[in-house]
Amino acid sequence: MANTDIPAAAGNSLAAVQPKRRAKNRPGESQHSRRRLEAVEQQVKALHYRKMGLTYAEIADRLGMGSPQAAWNAVESALKRTLQEPADVVRKLELGRLDAMFIPVYINACRGDLAALSAALNIMTRRARLLGLDAPLKTENRTDLNANSATGIMVVGGVMSPEDWAAAAKVQQEAITSGD
Repeated sequence: MANTDIPAAAGNSLAAVQPKRRAKNRPGESQHSRRRLEAVEQQVKALHYRKMGLTYAEIADRLGMGSPQAAWNAVESALKRTLQEPADVVRKLELGRLDAMFIPVYINACRGDLAALSAALNIMTRRARLLGLDAPLKTENRTDLNANSATGIMVVGGVMSPEDWAAAAKVQQEAITSGD
């Protein structure tokens, strides 16, 4: 177990009391540096302990971490890594397939083949969706109630033009008056 003694602060210096924060991603540091590999190993151990049912405080104690929050962060990082890596592999495989399909289709589309043009656009759409390039569509979910609500017509903004609203109100009003 790691030594977790807190050193005594020298004088009244606030800097002596504050823990030094290390940068998560050090510029120029290799992805396979000793520090990063040790961090990944600690995250894997933390995840293993969590699967065994240990609390975050117990995990922090066993791994010599400063707090249960540090143990939680380690478990979260390990979970993200285990889910992200297989997804990245599948994404690269799919992108390779789409790229291979796109080249001959694109050549035919440039020659004026309308079916190839449609296929090229479908491949481009799929590729953009896979890479998350398309912004989510904004949808407006609102209901406007106006004078037509007295006739029982609910007007939904953006669905009917004002002329259509008036025609629908007239048809409904005629149905109401002829039914009396």
